[in-house]
Amino acid sequence: QSVSFAIPFFQHLVDQEGNGDILTKIPRTEFRTKRFYRASGMINPHSWGPYFTNSLTRVDIGVVSQDILSTTNISAGYLFDINERTGAWKAGFSYQGIYPILDFTVSQSSRSVNESATIYRIDTLKKAPVVLDTTSSIKNFNFHWKEKTLETGLRLPLLTTTSKYLSNVSFENFFGLTKISEFSNGITSSRLLPAFERSGPNTAPVPSLKDPAYFLRSYVGNGTLLYNRFSFSAYRLLKKSRRDINSKWGQAVYMDHYSTPYGGNFSGGNFSLYGLAFFPGFFKHHSIWGYWAYQSSDIPRASTNGAGLDNYIFRNQIPLPRGQSVSRFQDFYSMSANYTLPLWYPDVAIGPLLNIQRIRANAFYDYGFGSSPDFRQSQKYTSVGAEVKIDLNVMRFLPQFNVGLRYSYGLLPRTTLFEILIGSFNF
Repeated sequence: QSVSFAIPFFQHLVDQEGNGDILTKIPRTEFRTKRFYRASGMINPHSWGPYFTNSLTRVDIGVVSQDILSTTNISAGYLFDINERTGAWKAGFSYQGIYPILDFTVSQSSRSVNESATIYRIDTLKKAPVVLDTTSSIKNFNFHWKEKTLETGLRLPLLTTTSKYLSNVSFENFFGLTKISEFSNGITSSRLLPAFERSGPNTAPVPSLKDPAYFLRSYVGNGTLLYNRFSFSAYRLLKKSRRDINSKWGQAVYMDHYSTPYGGNFSGGNFSLYGLAFFPGFFKHHSIWGYWAYQSSDIPRASTNGAGLDNYIFRNQIPLPRGQSVSRFQDFYSMSANYTLPLWYPDVAIGPLLNIQRIRANAFYDYGFGSSPDFRQSQKYTSVGAEVKIDLNVMRFLPQFNVGLRYSYGLLPRTTLFEILIGSFNF
């Protein structure tokens, strides 16, 4: 028996549908071609979502969007300084259609700091012989000011990933303008806190700046800061599995240099350098890691003739010993040793709100040493402690978030501190 293939197998489907050749019904419309302008597509989000970045010095959280051609990123969020415990609202624009990349950021913050200062009262009696009676007291002062910052510059990232290692080298140079306003401390609008002087036995003490009692080196008065920031970063990390907390082998280095070559009301400088190293732990998915850091800050003396009042102290750029209240020094060294391990992988979903992936722990030993040769001051800081964190996803967003607890025991100076951690936020 012979089989004929004269009729295609799909013919019965065509007959069933009764539409004949559908290709004959496709409209032959000719579309005009025209030039595409990149600027017209910048504000045309293709994808968006939250972002969350953690480092040893700051936390950045917010929302980012990307255009269709993946050349323009627009972000908005909140930046928190871990060491200074202050934050700022910011918005950023990054154009990556050219090389190097062009970045533009604006931020605004209302800052408030509570400081304790030793206030002196000098009683001077005019009758001969002159008798000086000086008393002192420690008072808390609330300092308030507002900062508005505009920063723009170029970023040159070099992707050097090879084989099983992720690696990158990046160079950045930015110009910044910061407007500082509404500075107040409850007594004066200056960085100098006065002594209280009484010229006679029956006169009331009055503030006097002839011999100031306290100089706020870490903060500035009203004015405009123009600065330049040059940064360099590089890392080489072994690719990790989903259950690895850190890379098994890896190195990273970060360098920042702030200067004020453009004039303005303030001058200052800051150089910081710190490196990270990662090693495998004693068991699977365990990690041994640590850092070494150095920072040099331009911190001048203050005098009654105004010297030093135009100096700006840039934010701290290196990690500091946990659980310690660290003063600002001209030179500061810090280092840390950590052991991180997973405790449990529950992988529990609480509806569409939370997905708890992992519970992990970290034990640490931190060391820091600061010195200010011009002031003949130095201080050593050491602390040990432990952290327990829960890694989770919020509302099915891909960026991983974490919350937890930290216990720090200060060996020098002696302190004890419990903290609630939200990412790298500590309360």
